[in-house]
Amino acid sequence: MPEVNMELNEIQKRVVEILNNHITHDIEDNQYDKNVADELDSLDVVEIIMALEDEFSLEIPDEDWEESFQDKPLTVNAVAEFIKNKLS
Repeated sequence: MPEVNMELNEIQKRVVEILNNHITHDIEDNQYDKNVADELDSLDVVEIIMALEDEFSLEIPDEDWEESFQDKPLTVNAVAEFIKNKLS
């Protein structure tokens, strides 16, 4: 069951852990708006989506992810907001 009332900063911390497993450098606290999309291939993105689904106990339809991130920056803040909206 998803934690509906999770604070955004807690979501951000978990997103950072997941993204850091797929990029060449660690995301620092002051880099939550840094676009990491260029560092990811399609397999990385699939693995990130699966990790987010596991971490937050939710399902992320491909259409929702594409609508939110296709041709848009993939940042910690953007992913955290996406997850927060999914949990509410």
